[in-house]
Amino acid sequence: PGEEGHQAVFKVSLIRDFKGKLHTMRKVVERAKKIGEQSQTTPKEEKELADAEEELKHLNLEEKDVLGAFVTFTYIKFKEFVSQEYRFSRLLALGPFLQGPDQRFEGNALKLHSAPLPSDIFWENFDCPSTMRRLKTSLMGLTFL
Repeated sequence: PGEEGHQAVFKVSLIRDFKGKLHTMRKVVERAKKIGEQSQTTPKEEKELADAEEELKHLNLEEKDVLGAFVTFTYIKFKEFVSQEYRFSRLLALGPFLQGPDQRFEGNALKLHSAPLPSDIFWENFDCPSTMRRLKTSLMGLTFL
């Protein structure tokens, strides 16, 4: 808890590894919602809805690896405090070595960035590991040379 009995963290949204299938699953959910909103459905649509529900049932979110997280603080002062504590996390070479054991998660160094606006995020890119994102970025860079 934060000071004065206030909770410091309002919400934590985990970014899970869907192996690049997040965009496809999002389309399935959107299609299922559209079908569910209809007053009458065809047998084909009912089967499509049942298939989507079955696929989502076997998703097992808790078993997916966590690639990152968005943390929303209740007050700006809490965000500023955490930013100050992890100010060296953005240093590529030295950042991990400057974090003490109490600043690590399961022994791994954390990297802290201020989040961009939600409209500036390409959400489908978040379900692949950072190494894959770096590879894609490098390939795009080479393409434009």
